[in-house]
Amino acid sequence: MHHPLHKRHPLTLLTNTDDYTCDVCNQEHYYPSFAYRCSEHKWCFMVDLKCATTWLGIIENHHHKFRLSRRKDMEFNCDVCGMKGSNTVYICSICQLLVHKYCTSLPGHVRTRAHPHPLMLRWSVERIIYTSGEVCKLCYTNMDKSRGFYYCEPCRYIAHNTCAVKESIGDDDEIGASKADVAQQQITSGDLQDKIKHFSHQQHFLTLIIGHHEEVIIRCAEEEQQKCHFFLHTNCARLPSERLHPFHPQHPLILLSKAPSIDGVFECDMCNTLSQGFVYSCEKCNFYLDLQCNLLPDSLEHKAHYYHPLILNKGNIAQMSLQGDLIKEKVSDYCLGCGCQPVVRFSCFLGKDCPVNFHCCIRCVKLPVIARHKYVNHPLKLTYERVTDDVGYCEICEGKRDPKHWFYRCGKCDFDFHSECVLERYPQIKLGSSYKHDAHPQPVTLVDKIKSVIPKDKRYKDFLPCELCGEPCQGLVYECSECNINIHRKGCCHKQ
Repeated sequence: MHHPLHKRHPLTLLTNTDDYTCDVCNQEHYYPSFAYRCSEHKWCFMVDLKCATTWLGIIENHHHKFRLSRRKDMEFNCDVCGMKGSNTVYICSICQLLVHKYCTSLPGHVRTRAHPHPLMLRWSVERIIYTSGEVCKLCYTNMDKSRGFYYCEPCRYIAHNTCAVKESIGDDDEIGASKADVAQQQITSGDLQDKIKHFSHQQHFLTLIIGHHEEVIIRCAEEEQQKCHFFLHTNCARLPSERLHPFHPQHPLILLSKAPSIDGVFECDMCNTLSQGFVYSCEKCNFYLDLQCNLLPDSLEHKAHYYHPLILNKGNIAQMSLQGDLIKEKVSDYCLGCGCQPVVRFSCFLGKDCPVNFHCCIRCVKLPVIARHKYVNHPLKLTYERVTDDVGYCEICEGKRDPKHWFYRCGKCDFDFHSECVLERYPQIKLGSSYKHDAHPQPVTLVDKIKSVIPKDKRYKDFLPCELCGEPCQGLVYECSECNINIHRKGCCHKQ
């Protein structure tokens, strides 16, 4: 533990000490007894249990007034924020605290846009943190065990006091945030027999039905009469129409039924994958967030790295050792799942103290542990380690598979597969749908054109050039089979 009267070194609990005198209250204690002693110098400082625990109780519920010290140019370390100070110092003689003027009036609790619950002011970090290497959830640097901090006990969400106060929101914003996180069209158990209106399908009412396997879904009430095949999960109907998200705290995100593009396809700014359907959007910043990333927490446990929890890394976070020292050597931030070098990723922040320099991109974090494919009769398991050192091949595309990267495996058939071949390259996009394109009079169809990795593979035809720019078309392409033309979906051709 740390004590304000001996700030240089932490104190260690002794369970069977010799005779000593408490350096706080000067009371004598005789063998055998308990005591806290300086961990660096044997008889430098000793304090009995009463003085140690009383100080912790006082400081965690500090209601005393601070007085301004008359001493000028006094150098000290603030007991609240941990920063060095000189000039003006405020003192609590009862608790032996030296603090800055600003730190004498820290609020007892704050609210931030990054966390839905209030954060309470707490002290003595070592009484709360159970694992070493804990980091602030706002700045992602190590927590100093001698500083005051803000904490949400149910979520174990911790932040430096300076970070929490800096990111705090006022009462008006707090009320707005709480309202924003409530759906305007909540679907509850009491509404199961009622017809509802939903913003994503304004033309007809929606009704709830019991689907296969007792699944409750929502469908268009006019499905049989007007052949309107509109279905909606109840969880999707419960999504808040507006919310605040820690990945984009500048503005609230608005729920849209589709992105403002020809086909409703958008690129998620968190995982950089293409998707369709409902999307949270910030029009001011041209920011898009898919529903899966919307539900990701800022920390998680992953089977590929069971040693320590992973923290959401926004790309500007330095790794630190358990002692709080920055790691100076160059650190490889490549994703262990696919080999990409993502800006946003989940990382282990223990640095040298972790046996694996672990980083994982958002796309790999979202990979399902068990997957199925139409050409394989058995379930496929996501595998994190190579089976052999030999270069393997994917049984679907027959291309080479990097043994260092994650893959899906059928244990019964002894087959390996690329993850993108099992899940397809664009699992969140409805291929084969038709759209009206300004550059072509006929409806065009959204298709995925991929070049075979096998030379002279007759299963894949030669790619037609783009009707607008003349370049070959690969990936997501608009196709008109009637006119036998292709148009790039991405780039300047898409905007024409």
